[in-house]
Amino acid sequence: MLMNRLQNNPVKMENEFIEKYQRNKKIWDTINVSYEEHIVSGHPDIVAYEKFEEKFLDNILLYLTKNSARPLKLIDIGCGSGRLHIRYGKKVKIPSLEIVKGIDFSEKMLELLQLKLELEGIEDLFYPSLEIEQGSAFDLQPESDTYFPIAVNLINTIGIMQGEEGAQKLFKSMRSCVEKAGGIAIISCYQKEYIKTYALPQYESTLDVSGQPIWLKPTSYKSEKYTLRPKYFKRANNEDLYIEVEVFENNELIKPKYLLYRDKALTVQTIKSGKIKTHTDYESNWFSFSKIENWIQKYWKGLPSYHIPTREIDDKNAEASQLAILDVNNILKGFDTIAS
Repeated sequence: MLMNRLQNNPVKMENEFIEKYQRNKKIWDTINVSYEEHIVSGHPDIVAYEKFEEKFLDNILLYLTKNSARPLKLIDIGCGSGRLHIRYGKKVKIPSLEIVKGIDFSEKMLELLQLKLELEGIEDLFYPSLEIEQGSAFDLQPESDTYFPIAVNLINTIGIMQGEEGAQKLFKSMRSCVEKAGGIAIISCYQKEYIKTYALPQYESTLDVSGQPIWLKPTSYKSEKYTLRPKYFKRANNEDLYIEVEVFENNELIKPKYLLYRDKALTVQTIKSGKIKTHTDYESNWFSFSKIENWIQKYWKGLPSYHIPTREIDDKNAEASQLAILDVNNILKGFDTIAS
């Protein structure tokens, strides 16, 4: 049965942090449809990484089905348009997975999730129960021990959670969510070390979603009345210093061919900082491997944890990423991917 709980649950945060939180929420309420079309179902490198995450999570859930006496509850933090709801509600059946719960701060993304469930014909599915909640990733409540909770934060969602302050709040919140019930928390994100080879071409290829990156010039059509649509996807390790786009004004094509070039200084600054910025105030952070390691040690201290460069698991589809895993009761010690 679908439990749709779209509710506001504000967090007590500093004024500046609240402003950034609200600004980002507005952005995601605005780009929900284009994000679905051009990123979730679009860029080949992003799709490949999502498939890696899904396969990895399938294997984790199947392992827990065999090794946990409790039924499983999957909590997708920053669920967006609900790819895990669709996957485990229809495409992949996990024997002991009883609940898939999605939490997101964007009401519009959750409305899109609801629509997708209806289109897939699974809005009234009883098993697993599919839940939706509008709320903050920084205010997760402790799960009860009725279920074995697996809290996940995927596809670099941590990178768009209001910078380093938000990322650290997420580490603490995810621990709070699963610790009492002896569960697992998984954060999957990109590495800063790959920002030049992966991030630059990705964001240049999807600038019709998140806006023109600040390192691309000229900025003649950066205002909201214009839409720049890339004519092709730039793949990882593409060293071209330009991208060809179409320019639309109020949905009318005004330039069928327009070239944007990388500004050398701004490109170097982006690579050095790890911060992706666009002219629409969109921001994404690619955190270094050592930064994530420091947060694991600081916020998950005293509990079993793992930090894995994903290229060691799948260097074809997940070369540029990393996994941070909190395993409260060390149940994953026999899981092949980690044990090896």
